[in-house]
Amino acid sequence: MHLVERDSQWAALGGLFSAAVRREGGTAVIHGPPGCGRSELLSAFSERLAQEAGAVVLRAVGTPAESHVPGGMLRQLFAGPHRIATELRERAGALLGAAPAADAGSTPGGPALPSWVTAELCALIDAASSHDPLLIAVDDLHHADETSYRFLLRLMHTARTSRVLVVVTERTSVPAERPLPDMDLLALQHAHRISLPMLSPAGVRRILADRLAPDEADHHAERIHRASGGSPLLVRALMAELPDMATGLAADGQTAGRTGTESLAATASFARTALSLLHRSGPTILNAARAAAVLGPSSSEFNVSRVLGLDRGEGSAALEALGTMGVFQDDRFAHPVVGTAVLQDPSFVERDAMALAAARVLYECGAADIDVAQRVVAAGRAEPWARLPLIHAAEEMLRTGHAGSAVRCLELAHAVGPTDEDRARTMAYLAHATGRDNPSEQTMYNDPLLGHVRDGSLTGRCALTLVRHLLRDGREQDAVEVIQRVGAGRSKLDSETTTALEQTRQFLRVYYPSTPWPLPDVRTHFGSRHAQRRATGRTFTGSSPQHGAVLLKLVLDEGPQDVVVQWGRQILEAISPDERSLETAVAVLQALTYSEHYELAEQWGARLQAVASDHGIPRWSSILTAVRAETAIRRGDPPASLTMAESALKALSPELWGVGVGLPVATLLQAYTDTGRHDEAQALLLHQRLPGVARTRFGLVYQHARGRHYLGTGRHYAALDAFLACGETARSWGFDVPTFLPWRSDAAFALLEMGEADEARRLIHEQEQRPGGASSTLRGIGLRALARAGRAGDRLALLRESATHLSNSGNELELARTLVALAHSYRRAGDYSKAEMVAHQARFRASECSASPLLGELDAASESGPALRAPLVRDSTDSELLTDAERRVAELAALGSSNREIARKLHVTVSTVEQHLTRIYRKLCIKRRSELPRRLTLNRFAQDTGRFPKAVS
Repeated sequence: MHLVERDSQWAALGGLFSAAVRREGGTAVIHGPPGCGRSELLSAFSERLAQEAGAVVLRAVGTPAESHVPGGMLRQLFAGPHRIATELRERAGALLGAAPAADAGSTPGGPALPSWVTAELCALIDAASSHDPLLIAVDDLHHADETSYRFLLRLMHTARTSRVLVVVTERTSVPAERPLPDMDLLALQHAHRISLPMLSPAGVRRILADRLAPDEADHHAERIHRASGGSPLLVRALMAELPDMATGLAADGQTAGRTGTESLAATASFARTALSLLHRSGPTILNAARAAAVLGPSSSEFNVSRVLGLDRGEGSAALEALGTMGVFQDDRFAHPVVGTAVLQDPSFVERDAMALAAARVLYECGAADIDVAQRVVAAGRAEPWARLPLIHAAEEMLRTGHAGSAVRCLELAHAVGPTDEDRARTMAYLAHATGRDNPSEQTMYNDPLLGHVRDGSLTGRCALTLVRHLLRDGREQDAVEVIQRVGAGRSKLDSETTTALEQTRQFLRVYYPSTPWPLPDVRTHFGSRHAQRRATGRTFTGSSPQHGAVLLKLVLDEGPQDVVVQWGRQILEAISPDERSLETAVAVLQALTYSEHYELAEQWGARLQAVASDHGIPRWSSILTAVRAETAIRRGDPPASLTMAESALKALSPELWGVGVGLPVATLLQAYTDTGRHDEAQALLLHQRLPGVARTRFGLVYQHARGRHYLGTGRHYAALDAFLACGETARSWGFDVPTFLPWRSDAAFALLEMGEADEARRLIHEQEQRPGGASSTLRGIGLRALARAGRAGDRLALLRESATHLSNSGNELELARTLVALAHSYRRAGDYSKAEMVAHQARFRASECSASPLLGELDAASESGPALRAPLVRDSTDSELLTDAERRVAELAALGSSNREIARKLHVTVSTVEQHLTRIYRKLCIKRRSELPRRLTLNRFAQDTGRFPKAVS
């Protein structure tokens, strides 16, 4: 057997045997912590003496199972096949049979042999050694039965003048496992103590070199030494990972964590070896390991001692022993898998009680609430002192996306609430945590919580959290009752409750405007309209739900405001990934969208959705997807909106959406309509049930989308009814803001289909006077309606102005609709060249938007004449003949822009434009501007930039 770093110990044993051959026998005690290689050294030495020195070896191994069997180890010594062993066995049997019974209870572990029997057996062994030297090899003497132990101590006395060498192994124990009487101490005074230290990194490398290439052994030796503490047993357990060790260890050579062992490959085999080592170390050390596993990073000697009920010195000694075994270093296990194995040990029946004791120790030491709570959860039960740490830990867990763990903490906290009020508040927290990812499960708490509100045990802010859950389930009357009970005696309310009431009022105002507020207004600084107007220069600090609701309410009441972007940015930058902050985020994103700041709303929506996903909040990730889908449909991007709305609806069931399902359904309905997927839109109307949605803001948006579907499918009277109903509801709720709900312009198009041009014009002019009605998008849409309602001679100018506004707004779908109308107007005016170019732009934009109804309209027009057919592909030599400046002028001229308009757009003089056109005509061999469309199209420009320039104005 190959032994590493044991040369001095081997030499010492060899010297003692040589002395024994000269009748200078003696005793050697090989000692050290479990796993240091004591048994390995004794076995190797015994084999060498038996094979090469002609010694007779009598062996015995102590085991816990035989430690209470009197004479068990003696029977092992005399059980060998050698002649001497046979003679000793027979003679010992005769002597023991003739000896009178010892006094019962004379020793705690079994009867001692009569002294004359012990002397006779020692004399027999001495006589047997006269022919051949004798080695008595006893492994794990600390497990010897009392009878055998005392015999061996007597033999150690007599061996000093015989050819007998007694070699025993004994582990270092904390505390000493067997108190020794004076005679035993005297016997061991003359023993040679041979200490076995753990291996050095160089020794570990020598072991690795047997299985790995030299460079790989060098690479991994240091980390394996840290993981094993130099224990030969643990090193070889890690070596058992071969042949995969070369790849199983972290190949990049970087250390992980503080000890550098977390990236070290280790399997259940290594864990079992380490666990077995701990079990062999004795109950004190095993319990210290268990306490350390339960305490985790807080495994100081002070904490371990308190968990086990030891004095600090005993705890310190136990941890020191763990360190000498190689499994524990710097207040933590050398490899994390060892701690896991200790916790999962089936024999660790005290685990729950020890976990609760560890939690109490950490709590009293001022540890973080989440560290305390983790041990209480591991214990599976709590005590009253743990209630607040559990609640505070649950709040932190919710912020970091661990809702399941938060629910378990709150369940334990609820079970130990000392009063009805405490239990009611804890149940409110529990309902909130349960409903974060699965609101349908939260429903089971609604009735118990409502009962607590009615009996007065749940009040204030905690009671008001129930309002949202009740409204979500359509229980409006119960929600109003909660508000009334909380607001009773408002003069005595604390500031927190007053603020929570105002937040609830704002929430109802923007999400459930049909629900009446049952109390006189309790307005804070941000609550009153006067304060909103006065706060133009105010800076928001924080992301309170009240701030988001106020900003959204401001837009819904008064239309887009200059401060929306400034306030919105400040609120969103302070957002944290928790339930109430994400509610704020949705309100701010919708305020930006209804103010037509689409790009900013999309950027923040994508960023916050990534945060929700990273923190494991799938429901909020889906809600933010739905909000982004609404932003996309309002900026004229039906394909993106359709994809996101479908994704949001698939991610959550209708039960999880509640009344909020109205938002993605409305968005998807409009996206289907805009892209011409009318059958799917009709199926959505027929099969999607939206109970309770009609009384919410989402219901208003859904009704408007349904009206657009009717308009897109030719049901003009149904569309008009839907739009007028939207307008009536919007006015009654105070939401009559066109950037939120442009019902007037939509109703105007329905009226135009019915031949009611005067009423259509009236609605458009009325919309322009509303807050936000003059935005670029709404102005462009209104001009398109006015062009259709007005005189033929005014249409081209109105439509060109509409195209300019919509081009500035960035709404590609509405711009495509205007360009289609403009192409028709050019065609009717006989200007086929401009009609062809504008139709080309319209087709490109309609294709980008997947607007099949517009493409179908263009195709139908092209069949009736050449003016709206697909444009010709331009000759590649055209662009090669022109300079960049000339090409830009040619493209704008081909679109129908005048020289003055081209000069303004390109920021040059009219004279420069005229000079460019002269050179363009000469290079392209044409004589007039009207010939440009047939020789120069915008295909190359579209290929170069991915889009066409802004429409002609």
